[in-house]
Amino acid sequence: MIVEKFEYGISNDTYKINLNNSNIVLKIINRENTHITRLYKHLIRKNFINSKYNFIEEKNYTIQIMEEIKGQHKLDISKREFNEITKYIKKLHKSLPKNFKGIPKLVESITFYKNNSKIIPFEQRNIDQHLTNLFNKHKYVLYESINQVVHGDISPTNIFWSDNKIVSIIDFDEAVIAPPLFDIAVTLIKFSLDSNNQINLEKIEFFLNELSFGEKERVYSLCIIYILKVIYQKIYLETIGEIDLNDPKQIKDSWELWYMNLNKFLNRKESRYDRNINSYRRERWSRKNKSLF
Repeated sequence: MIVEKFEYGISNDTYKINLNNSNIVLKIINRENTHITRLYKHLIRKNFINSKYNFIEEKNYTIQIMEEIKGQHKLDISKREFNEITKYIKKLHKSLPKNFKGIPKLVESITFYKNNSKIIPFEQRNIDQHLTNLFNKHKYVLYESINQVVHGDISPTNIFWSDNKIVSIIDFDEAVIAPPLFDIAVTLIKFSLDSNNQINLEKIEFFLNELSFGEKERVYSLCIIYILKVIYQKIYLETIGEIDLNDPKQIKDSWELWYMNLNKFLNRKESRYDRNINSYRRERWSRKNKSLF
């Protein structure tokens, strides 16, 4: 028997086990994340998940056992493949509920990470204020459409392909209640990262240009909201000791790097669409609503 632990994933431990020349994936879901087990069972009932799953319920955790999915990951995708992902996301959303016990709203998740970060790395207060101002500027997008449960982490390692078709999307650990376009924003950012986890601006433009104007203006703001979430999440994980500052791999995915990504995204050359991106609605919404932070 050969056991391999996956390096990605922050909420639960995942292992691949080779047993008698066949592979199974075993995931240990902690008690505080039992909503993930219930969400998988919901998708199984909706016939969205085709792989065979088994669940062993223990007092403090659940063991999720599944067959290894036959397919490949793609780090670089074409416009056609990006559109294939957006279609698959819409199909996924039809199987997901508007609300689900245990799954937080996106704004609640961001606020939790921010308020529970005891190690505040913002020696210069203007950095913290910069993040807060950005959130308040773009949070309007969280209230312009009906929110629902979304995946929250559509990335190259979570999508399996076969014959240029998506066969499965896995890992709902980051599921939140948010606008459906949030999954498109996450996809855009995740597939625009290079091998050093830095944003490739050419890929950003490549994917943004595939969206309609109405989608583009919202996805633009949701990209910023997503990067803010990642920054606060990284600070929180550093606070509770889940990030080893001596590990080069984890430093490569630090909050500082994502803060650089944020500024890179904000400073990209504006298109004629970006210059007019919904400023009126943002200002009108801001006048009516107080800061959430």
